[in-house]
Amino acid sequence: MTKQQLLQIAKTLGLTSVDRTMKVDDIRTAVNAKLGIVDSADDQQNQKAESLSRVVLQHGKEAIATESGAVTAQPRNIPNLSPSGQWEGKRARIRRVKTGHNDMGGAIFNWNGWPTIIPIDQTVDVAWPIFGIIQNTVGMKMNIRQETVGDKVNNVKDITHYDKYPFQFLGVTPGTEDLPESAWEYTLDAYVGDFKDFSVRMWRQLCVLWEINDAQANIKPGTDPDEESIARSNAIHYHLNLPQGVDLETRQRVRNEKRQDIGMEAKAA
Repeated sequence: MTKQQLLQIAKTLGLTSVDRTMKVDDIRTAVNAKLGIVDSADDQQNQKAESLSRVVLQHGKEAIATESGAVTAQPRNIPNLSPSGQWEGKRARIRRVKTGHNDMGGAIFNWNGWPTIIPIDQTVDVAWPIFGIIQNTVGMKMNIRQETVGDKVNNVKDITHYDKYPFQFLGVTPGTEDLPESAWEYTLDAYVGDFKDFSVRMWRQLCVLWEINDAQANIKPGTDPDEESIARSNAIHYHLNLPQGVDLETRQRVRNEKRQDIGMEAKAA
């Protein structure tokens, strides 16, 4: 990686102590320290550091978990619940535990193709889907031993599983307790409320969230805003298989059926 690239990464990471007069190795050391990586002569560790640096170079500071606190949507906007950009839903406050044994500083966790770097031994707030991923990241160890049965010697595999990235859960990030965990949760709650007070801008944002383009929503140039809202509403209901024109009780039932489909508990009325 070139000096110019490392300087760009350092700027992205907010390393004000780094400047052009420094040697490449010193800049790299500062970048690695910020990412939670200890300089090492180990080639595998160096490759890991290189990978992390390239992620920062490509995706910017939003790819790095920090103690961000709550990040909420601006008024008259729906929350950003997509993998890219700042997550505006529920967050988990965690701290990856330093074990001293094959620790991976700055491990990368991918959600729908978008990376989040979680430095080790630092308190950070992560998007709820990333929290689910780190919870389910399990490693496997296998030991093969021989067992004699009669005249035969059999190879027996002893398999154990362990938490690949042990961490402390410090609780739900304050201020995000009542925010949605996913695009599904937000949309289903809005559906139960019959998308009350949804503006054309919000309908556009919801279509972007669900990757429904103008052609799929039957939006043509010059479409009136009221007609556009109706068209986008129809597209959302159709795309997510949400019955239209039904009473509140039915909408609540549909919400809980959909929540069950995605592994969430039923929600009280």
